[in-house]
Amino acid sequence: MRPTLRLKLYAGFGILLVFIFAIGTLCYSSLNRMLDDDRRVDHSENVISKIEAFEINLKRAQADYRAYLLSDHSTLLQLAESEMNLAYKDALELQKMTEDNPSEKQRFETLMPLLQQRLQNFEANRSLCLSGHFEKAVEQFKALHPVQAMDPIDHLTAQTIAEEENLLIKRRDSETSSSHMTSMIVVAGGVAATLFAILALFAIGQEIKKREAAQELLQLNEHRLFQFLEAIPLGIFVLDAKGKPFYANQKARELLGKGIVAFSESKDLSTIYSSFVAGTEDPYPNEKSPVVRALNGERSSVEDMEIHHPDGRIIPIQVWGTPVTDLKGNVNFALAVFSDITERKQVEEMKQSLISVASHQLKTPVAQINGYIENLLDGLAGELSASQKDYLMDMREIGVANFRLISDFLNLSKIQRGLLDPSLERASWSTIVEFGLRDYKEIISRKGLELRLEGLEKDVFVMADMDKTVEALRNLISNAVKFTDRGSITLRVEVKAPWGTLRVADTGPGISEAAMKQMFSQKRILGEEAGRAGAGIGLYIVKRFLDVQGGSIAVETEKGKGTCFALSLPLAP
Repeated sequence: MRPTLRLKLYAGFGILLVFIFAIGTLCYSSLNRMLDDDRRVDHSENVISKIEAFEINLKRAQADYRAYLLSDHSTLLQLAESEMNLAYKDALELQKMTEDNPSEKQRFETLMPLLQQRLQNFEANRSLCLSGHFEKAVEQFKALHPVQAMDPIDHLTAQTIAEEENLLIKRRDSETSSSHMTSMIVVAGGVAATLFAILALFAIGQEIKKREAAQELLQLNEHRLFQFLEAIPLGIFVLDAKGKPFYANQKARELLGKGIVAFSESKDLSTIYSSFVAGTEDPYPNEKSPVVRALNGERSSVEDMEIHHPDGRIIPIQVWGTPVTDLKGNVNFALAVFSDITERKQVEEMKQSLISVASHQLKTPVAQINGYIENLLDGLAGELSASQKDYLMDMREIGVANFRLISDFLNLSKIQRGLLDPSLERASWSTIVEFGLRDYKEIISRKGLELRLEGLEKDVFVMADMDKTVEALRNLISNAVKFTDRGSITLRVEVKAPWGTLRVADTGPGISEAAMKQMFSQKRILGEEAGRAGAGIGLYIVKRFLDVQGGSIAVETEKGKGTCFALSLPLAP
């Protein structure tokens, strides 16, 4: 994944902060060193100044004392005493100021006793002068302080001054070097920061250009996508997560008769866009609408919706609903795709009409043929040989199967056209079983199967449509005969209020898992049963006939042991 602009800026600012911290640390260290050098320079200058003041005071004290000895003027003696005291005070301060320098410390340890000796000599001379021995005091002063001799104090003072001046030179050089270093660091930091700022601005500019290019490409793709959506021959309608209309393409606006219409809740969809249950004037239920179900994260499709236009047009549509989620799985949009299925409906109606007409046209002659076969088998046309009867029995079995198939097609046509209104009446299971077995008793016997009837001794009455229930039973018996080669077929009536149940059980091979998955559907049977299966609509018709009567059908099967279908209808009062 490419780093984003924000990530790049964060990384750049992080590097800049580290760089600024490093430059600041160097500057701080250099400034401290420069300030320390400056303090050392000031210290050296102060030491030199103090030594010079000490030397001046000492020399003045000697000069004033000499003048006092020559003039005997008391004012000069006071000056000499004052200047000697100042010199001694300066010496004490110098001793404290140079404690950190070992050589100077040693020098002052030598100097201070000499200075104290001089003070003592000065006091002794002063006492001689005050006691009247003035000439002796002058001779002693001359002996202790010859004019041409080099005084040790002067010598030590000169050494101290020389050493401090050398230190001053070195410290000034160090101060200058530190100042230059600090200036170089500041200049280097400024140049580096400027370069970094230029690079950052350049990088930001490049990223902005990329984003602008990406934005232009995105806008171009959005425009193309909009054109694609507008050109699609299917209606596309989108709701946002709150159930408000978000988008409708051209085909959607055409089929719905209007575009985006603001409304408060998604339950108003059916009213605003005039969607009804197909073939009725009932608004389409909100909870069944695919687009509303998509808001709940559910995928669905329906074919029983119609749009009623103000001009009287009625457009049947098929609708698919799909949720559109974000990365976390939250529904952001609900997408509905729908198409006009008017032509398909017309073709289906034509096909159903054709099947109905053809089935009606075929059912009558097949029934007549079966009737003639029954008459022949009953001996109405004379005695028949055994082989003739066998042929007629085969023909009768084929005729019954074809009649069953034609009946299934007619029933399927009625189901698809919605012509299943039941006519419920009080009927007994024994009567229904009798009618259901009428065409199959001899076929069951010819196959060598045992027919068992259980629980029919006492009539159990249920509320049923006699014709539809008999048709359903015939389908189940036909299947049992078709799939059972040995054993028995059992019809058993059971009562468990509020239901009266008829069980149709066989000892056939059972039903495979593949066939169970499409049981009671309108699909062709696949798998092991495909070789014996018919059109694959018999069980679908059975279920629909039971549903419209308020009943139900269930199935139990075991591989290799047989299958049992249970027809349940409400008990009659």
